[in-house]
Amino acid sequence: GNLNDNGNFGLGTLISDNPVNDEGANEQIRTDFKDIEKGKIKIIEIVSKNKNWANANKQIITGGMNLHSKKIDFFTSSRIINYDHIPSIIYQKPFQAKAVNLDLNISGKFIGYIPGAGDKVPQALELMGYKVTTLKEADITPGNLKQFDAIVTGVRVYNTSEWMGNVYESLMQYVKEGGVLLTQYNTNNFISNIKSKIGPYNFTINRNRVTDENAKVNFLLPNHPALNYPNKITEKDFEGWIQERSIYNAEKIDSNYQRILSMKDPGETEQDGSLIIADYGKGKFVYTGLVFFRELPAGVPGAYRLLANLLAPSKSLPMGETLKSSQTKDSKLSGKKETQ
Repeated sequence: GNLNDNGNFGLGTLISDNPVNDEGANEQIRTDFKDIEKGKIKIIEIVSKNKNWANANKQIITGGMNLHSKKIDFFTSSRIINYDHIPSIIYQKPFQAKAVNLDLNISGKFIGYIPGAGDKVPQALELMGYKVTTLKEADITPGNLKQFDAIVTGVRVYNTSEWMGNVYESLMQYVKEGGVLLTQYNTNNFISNIKSKIGPYNFTINRNRVTDENAKVNFLLPNHPALNYPNKITEKDFEGWIQERSIYNAEKIDSNYQRILSMKDPGETEQDGSLIIADYGKGKFVYTGLVFFRELPAGVPGAYRLLANLLAPSKSLPMGETLKSSQTKDSKLSGKKETQ
């Protein structure tokens, strides 16, 4: 390749080392590019014809570049550690991109997201094909919420935003009229507690968690829509999880809630409060301690598939109905279809 007089990249070759091909060696894809301006970002599409993609949930892609007669064997990414009590540290490591082969269906399109303590769930929702709108207190009114197929609250939002109590009635009206409200975990301890009501029926939040990321997951209601539509959830969807299964689960649960899953750490008692769902009016309310905020950035396929089910409108699939009449169209992630 070459670097022109203005410091811009003229012609070059991007080399991507993709997963092992049929001959047992890494598939190397060479992609030529031109006219990249200094300080600008250009997206270059890389197309793989590797048949082994169909046989794996995820693959790691690395790459290099030839520029101005100089070969860059691999890309690096920078990480910054910056705290007041220590000197700033910047370190680099070879960049790797994880590509996930995901069989995913979604129902619904528009998501309202109420940020909490901070997570990357909104970015994951956008990758799934949803259109995500960040909501502030002033946005949470009955009239404004009608545009959304589902509302998701960020982790610990009821701990960090005291105003959530002010919008409780608006959120419940939204659910009652047919919306889906999914609440991620909140803490309830001597440091951080919940001052407002969360769901349409009572439950409390304990400090229990399942820390074994490989703990067996039992399906308490195998025919429930949460495990069947728009994706059929199986034990395989709980493979490859990282760090833990669930935290701050529900307990003292009102009988209007359905308990979907149970699990436990070795030597401990079974916990059934990691995922509870209640029908309320025409809609549904979901509370979950499942650690979607960890699994989605890690590219765990089953976490994406289960989350899509939890966000699906209650009216999408009456019990016993099949998907034969559904129309599908392509979306952003490989193998993904949107069900309408």
